[in-house]
Amino acid sequence: MTVSTYMDSDVVYLLNTSVMDKGELAQKLNRLEKMVSGSMFLQSITIYNANTKCYYSTKSSINCLDDGMNGLLSSYIKSQKEIPKLRFIPISGEKAMSPVFSMFIYEKLTDNKLIVTLKPSWLFDNISNMNSVNSEQQGTIFITDKLGTPLLETNMSTQIPLEEYREVIRDRAGTGVDQDYLVLKSGNKKVILSFMS
Repeated sequence: MTVSTYMDSDVVYLLNTSVMDKGELAQKLNRLEKMVSGSMFLQSITIYNANTKCYYSTKSSINCLDDGMNGLLSSYIKSQKEIPKLRFIPISGEKAMSPVFSMFIYEKLTDNKLIVTLKPSWLFDNISNMNSVNSEQQGTIFITDKLGTPLLETNMSTQIPLEEYREVIRDRAGTGVDQDYLVLKSGNKKVILSFMS
């Protein structure tokens, strides 16, 4: 969806125009808002136009310097030397109750960007549902950041403390391992921990 939206003629216009026509902007954002409202998992679509130095978002405001998310995306972009393309990135800030998961597509970091953001509630509800189905098998699915800090608080159905999981995830992420599984022991308990970045 992110790639096809990036190729959409309305989005190409919003990404590349040097002078924004307010009528065109309203019409094109309205079309994107319909796409977002028709989706069960999208929270917003945001466009950063480097020519106008403006954000155009389906969570729009009158001020084009506003990214539509209380500066969360803008702060993240300014703080990064590199932003992974086409990967959901958890982004959090002081004004955010929970992290958002955004996907970026762009040519160069300093250039125009399309940012697609998931509804965190949709993602967390689905993981909670998977945990409910999985509870008979004594398994748990959870999300952490790179340091192993939980982004989704969940009741662990195993008896191994969350801190032990966090330590393993931090160690593996520190070595650049993107995907792995291992047997984790704690006292006389054993579990298989499978993870992916």
